[in-house]
Amino acid sequence: MKSSSLLLLICLVLALQVNGANAAEREALAYTDYTENSELFVEFKVLVVGEASSFAAHLTKLADFKALTEGKVIVTLSGGGQADENFEAGPSENPGIFRPVVKPVHAGERQVSVTVQTPKLNSVHRLGPVQVYPDLQSAPKAKEEAKAPGEISFLKEQQWQVAFATSVVQRKTLRASLPATGVLHAPSNAETTLTAPSAGIVIFPEQMPVVGHEVARGQLLASIVPRLAERGDMASLSEEARKTQLRHDLAHKEHDRAKMLLDSGVMAERQTLTAQTTHELTHAEMEAAQKRLNQYRQPAGASGSAIPLKAPLAGIIAQSFVSNGRYVESGEKLFQVVDRNRLWLEARVPEADSAQLTQISGAAFKVDGFDEIFEINPGENGRLVSLATVIDPVHRTLPVIFELDRPDPRLPLESFARVRLFTGQATEALAVPESALVDDNGLSVAFVQTGGESFERRLIKLGVRDAGFVEVKDGLAPTDRVVSQGAYLVYLAATAPGAAVHGHVH
Repeated sequence: MKSSSLLLLICLVLALQVNGANAAEREALAYTDYTENSELFVEFKVLVVGEASSFAAHLTKLADFKALTEGKVIVTLSGGGQADENFEAGPSENPGIFRPVVKPVHAGERQVSVTVQTPKLNSVHRLGPVQVYPDLQSAPKAKEEAKAPGEISFLKEQQWQVAFATSVVQRKTLRASLPATGVLHAPSNAETTLTAPSAGIVIFPEQMPVVGHEVARGQLLASIVPRLAERGDMASLSEEARKTQLRHDLAHKEHDRAKMLLDSGVMAERQTLTAQTTHELTHAEMEAAQKRLNQYRQPAGASGSAIPLKAPLAGIIAQSFVSNGRYVESGEKLFQVVDRNRLWLEARVPEADSAQLTQISGAAFKVDGFDEIFEINPGENGRLVSLATVIDPVHRTLPVIFELDRPDPRLPLESFARVRLFTGQATEALAVPESALVDDNGLSVAFVQTGGESFERRLIKLGVRDAGFVEVKDGLAPTDRVVSQGAYLVYLAATAPGAAVHGHVH
């Protein structure tokens, strides 16, 4: 009896172990799918009737390539002549990962779709036909997963934490161009520097000139009160005005005293006339000293003897070199006024490319601190000002100047620019963003996404560059999706000793 019970127990344990082994050894499937709004990377065990399969659905918003952290997902099994089966789940404890548990009822080939529903985003990812097996014994068993040669792992959890994006290789219209460096200037007839016409004190008007403010042509910016004497500064004039006031007050008292003594018959009339004359002279001196002092205290333009400084053109005050009340010498810089309705791009073309300058049809440039690329199309928003024919003997370059109408007011003058000068007809070609390129020891490479978390290094041959894109002559196909932002991070992941191993368990 004991022997039969023991044998039965051993059989049950073995059966449970076999069933458990079968459940754990099911083959794992992985799908990556894109819609207009979202990317789905999902992993799950092959589907078996009555057996739970936990989906690890990684969802990425294509607007910013960050993790989707709200809403719900619905996994639907349809087709095969059977009723639809729906399984849904909300966000898990891992942001961006949804874990619906699918437990099929019907066997056979079923169409699998994953519906994403959030307050701001709705999309359906159709994964296509998936086989649902009737039992564990018929389900494919897991094989030892080996990394494909050259496969690079960069997990979703890594992608979501950095500036990362992908884009499909597409055909674009590109224009041949020459590379050059350049500087942004104000046109020679659209900027002026005001200097002091005479030595004196700078007096600002009530509306003080401030850097960045717009001014009209002829607007008063300041006045110069010329130095009237050796001791013509503000402190000396204040001292002189005070002294003349004291002398006048003393003379006034002496005059009043003389009149009183004259009326009393004590003082002769001649002495009284002398006191009166002294009083009138000190009064005149006091008035003159006060007028000289008031010239410095009045607003610009109020003093008749002041020299007005007016804006010679309409524009903005680019620089101010003085402050109110400061003494300046003749010829000293006071203000720089610039008309920002036009801007010059002065590009420097290497001597080796000089033969192609006769074909220039336009220009594009990029300035540090700006994401956008600015274009100059003659006849539309600018013109070609000059095309030099004499090489700079120091830098061995030729200057080419374009004028840009109504430029972005944020563009600072004297900014360094990376320039492309268009030289040929437009052609249609496969292209990728320049940000997708990585210089790998002198070779241009891009990283192609082969799965949600797997990438492949591709050596590519480049052609024409235009407006932030570069022609791909070899190495990529129109259906390839490349890393367009964060490519260097994938490059580091490929070369790091501890690079993530694909096929991780979330």
